[in-house]
Amino acid sequence: MSTENDRNEAAERIQRALEAASADKNDEEDDDLLGRFPDPEADERLRVPRGDALPEVPEAKFTRPTLPQPDPAKDAPGFSSLKGDMRGMGEASTIGMTLVFSIAIGAGFGYLFDTFVLKNPATPWGLIVGFLLGTASGFINLVRVANRINDRHDRDRKK
Repeated sequence: MSTENDRNEAAERIQRALEAASADKNDEEDDDLLGRFPDPEADERLRVPRGDALPEVPEAKFTRPTLPQPDPAKDAPGFSSLKGDMRGMGEASTIGMTLVFSIAIGAGFGYLFDTFVLKNPATPWGLIVGFLLGTASGFINLVRVANRINDRHDRDRKK
């Protein structure tokens, strides 16, 4: 019964707000915002559940994962397989640096050749030739290191 009365009151407030808004649309100083919207406590759809109406919090059980234990028969105390992997990663990480440095060194020597030997840095033939030689040496070194890593990996696999 009280919910029906609340609905009627809300409907009357809305009706009064509509009449007031249509009577004086341009007068913003007399605008009553509270009168235009229904009371949230009166409308059941707008009510927020409180206290007992909230669902219970589910219990979560956490178990910490465990790492697999090393097998002493397989893994030697020196961790030789890990040592080989680390060596390969170290060599592979140098590939990019040697490529960049060899190009930079070749271009630098070409620039120095243009500046001091030819005495004319406006024609960059020494720079271009040095850049190409540095690029070639960088790629040759890249292929050499990659083959060395692959050979070592194949040897370790056969063991």
